[in-house]
Amino acid sequence: MAKQNSLEKECERLRKRIARLELQRKRDRRSLETLRSSRDTYKRYVYALLKEQHGRDVLERWAREEPEGLPLNAFIGELEAIVAQKTKGIEAKQRRPA
Repeated sequence: MAKQNSLEKECERLRKRIARLELQRKRDRRSLETLRSSRDTYKRYVYALLKEQHGRDVLERWAREEPEGLPLNAFIGELEAIVAQKTKGIEAKQRRPA
């Protein structure tokens, strides 16, 4: 009886932890959606500011002179891939029995 009671408590503890993690995941997804939606506005702003300060010709020259440079979308894609990989690792650790 004591063993079953202990298992029931452990199950309840795990249910609560799962609920907290699901809530955190929802919050994280909303935050990510907000960041993604503001990213395009930010890119337009930065481009307009740099274009105003330096001119389009200078920006294009800088882009050509930077052989290892990435377009902003590619850079953001790399960051998203890194975050996704780390998130998978964290989720895998959380699923392991303690």
